[in-house]
Amino acid sequence: MSKKIERVDGQWNKTDGTSLKGHLTASYAEIVSVLGQPTHPVEKIDAHWSFEVNGEVVVTLYNWKNGRVYNGPKAPPVEKLKSWNIGGHDSKAVKAVSELFPTSNVYSSN
Repeated sequence: MSKKIERVDGQWNKTDGTSLKGHLTASYAEIVSVLGQPTHPVEKIDAHWSFEVNGEVVVTLYNWKNGRVYNGPKAPPVEKLKSWNIGGHDSKAVKAVSELFPTSNVYSSN
Protein backbone atom coordinates (compact mmCIF):
# COMPACT_ATOMS: atom_id res chain seq x y z
CA MET A 1 0.00 0.00 0.00
CA SER A 2 1.38 3.39 -0.99
CA LYS A 3 1.76 6.08 1.65
CA LYS A 4 0.85 9.66 0.83
CA ILE A 5 3.41 11.98 2.39
CA GLU A 6 2.64 15.68 2.67
CA ARG A 7 5.22 18.07 4.08
CA VAL A 8 3.80 20.28 6.85
CA ASP A 9 6.87 22.41 7.55
CA GLY A 10 5.86 25.56 9.42
CA GLN A 11 2.29 24.37 10.00
CA TRP A 12 2.44 24.75 13.77
CA ASN A 13 -1.24 23.87 14.13
CA LYS A 14 -0.26 20.34 13.06
CA THR A 15 3.15 19.94 14.70
CA ASP A 16 2.51 21.79 17.97
CA GLY A 17 2.54 19.36 20.88
CA THR A 18 4.61 16.68 19.18
CA SER A 19 7.28 15.09 21.33
CA LEU A 20 9.90 12.36 21.18
CA LYS A 21 8.29 8.98 20.48
CA GLY A 22 11.13 6.95 18.98
CA HIS A 23 14.35 6.75 17.01
CA LEU A 24 15.45 5.94 13.47
CA THR A 25 18.88 4.72 12.43
CA ALA A 26 19.28 5.61 8.75
CA SER A 27 21.57 7.56 6.49
CA TYR A 28 20.83 11.16 5.63
CA ALA A 29 20.75 10.16 1.95
CA GLU A 30 18.10 7.51 2.63
CA ILE A 31 15.88 10.01 4.43
CA VAL A 32 16.28 12.61 1.69
CA SER A 33 15.38 9.99 -0.93
CA VAL A 34 12.03 9.40 0.82
CA LEU A 35 11.19 12.83 2.27
CA GLY A 36 13.16 15.34 0.22
CA GLN A 37 15.45 18.05 1.54
CA PRO A 38 15.17 19.03 5.21
CA THR A 39 14.33 22.45 6.56
CA HIS A 40 17.13 24.83 7.52
CA PRO A 41 19.11 24.19 10.72
CA VAL A 42 17.93 25.72 13.98
CA GLU A 43 19.34 25.77 17.51
CA LYS A 44 20.30 22.15 18.29
CA ILE A 45 19.06 20.60 15.03
CA ASP A 46 20.95 20.26 11.73
CA ALA A 47 18.10 18.70 9.72
CA HIS A 48 14.35 18.56 10.31
CA TRP A 49 11.40 17.16 8.39
CA SER A 50 7.75 17.71 9.34
CA PHE A 51 5.23 15.67 7.43
CA GLU A 52 1.84 14.01 7.57
CA VAL A 53 1.23 10.46 6.42
CA ASN A 54 -2.07 9.69 4.70
CA GLY A 55 -3.58 12.87 6.16
CA GLU A 56 -3.67 11.24 9.59
CA VAL A 57 -0.32 10.89 11.33
CA VAL A 58 1.92 13.91 11.95
CA VAL A 59 5.63 13.11 12.21
CA THR A 60 8.68 15.21 12.93
CA LEU A 61 12.04 13.67 12.10
CA TYR A 62 15.21 15.41 13.25
CA ASN A 63 18.67 15.05 14.70
CA TRP A 64 19.22 16.35 18.23
CA LYS A 65 22.50 17.71 19.57
CA ASN A 66 24.68 15.33 17.52
CA GLY A 67 25.70 17.56 14.62
CA ARG A 68 27.64 20.70 13.86
CA VAL A 69 24.90 23.18 14.73
CA TYR A 70 25.18 22.19 18.40
CA ASN A 71 28.71 20.77 18.65
CA GLY A 72 30.68 22.91 16.20
CA PRO A 73 32.93 22.04 13.26
CA LYS A 74 34.54 18.97 14.87
CA ALA A 75 31.20 17.13 14.84
CA PRO A 76 30.21 15.14 11.76
CA PRO A 77 28.43 16.99 8.94
CA VAL A 78 24.70 16.37 8.62
CA GLU A 79 25.30 14.09 5.61
CA LYS A 80 27.18 11.66 7.90
CA LEU A 81 24.56 11.50 10.68
CA LYS A 82 22.69 8.23 11.16
CA SER A 83 20.83 8.80 14.45
CA TRP A 84 17.46 10.57 14.19
CA ASN A 85 14.61 11.32 16.58
CA ILE A 86 10.99 10.61 15.71
CA GLY A 87 8.46 13.05 17.09
CA GLY A 88 4.70 12.80 17.01
CA HIS A 89 1.49 13.12 18.94
CA ASP A 90 1.48 9.40 19.74
CA SER A 91 3.15 6.08 18.88
CA LYS A 92 1.53 6.09 15.42
CA ALA A 93 4.43 8.31 14.35
CA VAL A 94 6.93 5.50 15.06
CA LYS A 95 4.80 3.01 13.14
CA ALA A 96 4.55 5.40 10.18
CA VAL A 97 8.34 5.86 10.08
CA SER A 98 8.91 2.10 10.30
CA GLU A 99 6.67 1.66 7.25
CA LEU A 100 8.44 4.43 5.32
CA PHE A 101 11.89 3.00 6.17
CA PRO A 102 11.30 -0.78 6.33
CA THR A 103 14.99 -1.74 6.09
CA SER A 104 16.14 0.67 8.81
CA ASN A 105 16.23 0.29 12.57
CA VAL A 106 13.20 2.02 14.07
CA TYR A 107 12.33 1.75 17.75
CA SER A 108 10.11 3.37 20.32
CA SER A 109 11.59 5.55 23.05
CA ASN A 110 9.26 4.05 25.68
